[in-house]
Amino acid sequence: MFARPDGRAMHPDTVREYGLHAAVKNAGIDQPGKPRLRFHDLRHTYASLLIAQGVNVAFASRQLGHTSVSTTLNVYTHLFDHAEHAATVIERLESRFGETLQPTQPDLPAHRVIEIGR
Repeated sequence: MFARPDGRAMHPDTVREYGLHAAVKNAGIDQPGKPRLRFHDLRHTYASLLIAQGVNVAFASRQLGHTSVSTTLNVYTHLFDHAEHAATVIERLESRFGETLQPTQPDLPAHRVIEIGR
C-alpha cells in the first residue's frame, strides 16, 4: 500500500502510472512490443531472489505475506527444488574438482559454477 502525505491510500492506478511506469521509463527498460512490468512481477522477482539465496520456506512465506507456507510452496516449489539441486551440484563439483576451479594466478578471481543458495 502506498500512502499520500495525509495518510490516505493512493489509488493503484496513480501508483502504477506515476510510480512504477515512470521508474521503468526512466530506467530505459520500457520497450515497444514487450509486456509492461507489473508490481506483481516485482513480487515474484523478490520471491525468486529470496529462494535463490537459500532462505527457508517459512521466512519466504512471511516476507511475501502468505497465510501459510503451503501457499508459498504451491507457487514456488519449482524454485525451491532448483535452488536445492543447484546447491547440491555446486557442493559435489567443489568437493571433486575444487582445486581445478581455483585460479592459477593469485590475482584472478575464482570462477564459480552458479551462486545459487550461497
